[in-house]
Amino acid sequence: MYLPLAAVLVLTVAGVEYLARRRRQTALWLGGLGLLAVPLGIAAAVRNEVYRNERTLYADTRQKLPSNAFNRYNYGKNLQESGDLPGAVTEYQAALRLEPAMYGAANNLGSTLRDLGRLPEAEAAYRQALAVNPNVEGARYNLGNVLLQLGRKAEAAEQFNDAILIKPTDVEARDNLGGVLLELNRPQEAEQQFRTVLALSHGSAETHCNLGTAYWLEGRRAEARHEFEAALQLSPGYPLAKQRLADLDR
Repeated sequence: MYLPLAAVLVLTVAGVEYLARRRRQTALWLGGLGLLAVPLGIAAAVRNEVYRNERTLYADTRQKLPSNAFNRYNYGKNLQESGDLPGAVTEYQAALRLEPAMYGAANNLGSTLRDLGRLPEAEAAYRQALAVNPNVEGARYNLGNVLLQLGRKAEAAEQFNDAILIKPTDVEARDNLGGVLLELNRPQEAEQQFRTVLALSHGSAETHCNLGTAYWLEGRRAEARHEFEAALQLSPGYPLAKQRLADLDR
């Protein structure tokens, strides 16, 4: 806004200089300018409060233009990041009523509802996002986690698998898929996921322990022992790895 003001400032200075040459009118005009400066200064102070931070700006825009879906979405993000989850839900829902194809708002709405423990509603929100854009970043992974919390393991595995097809390097989706496959008694498939996770990253004690469990279920005891020991090297107090090694020694 500074560049457009340059012309205004030039005209103002030129006007003051012009009036200064006419001494009779100078005092009157300068007094008028002084009086005008007071309300303008107050208006500027009020406006500065609006621009104080993102939240005040979004809130002001929401009040003046409630039909702006993008602003409602941004306001929702700000509320979500600051911990006002119910407020964020309200804004995301408003954005989606105004623009149903705004899949980012649907995905964020799902995450907010999940954090509030409203899992069936979170599932619906994630599915809304994916209906608009099947490749929404993170939405399939998030939906898989919600389905897992709802006890629908086979459906969760499908979502984690689809997340991997979209992004093969997604180690979190692979780790979760491996865990679900273990629970579904599919150790060979789980093994493939855990091995890929370790190839793509440094891995964690939990990943090594899960891979060891897969080997154990396949009857590969020596390889299972190696993974349990690797888990304990990373996390010496890891109780499950200790328990698994004790079971192997029985």
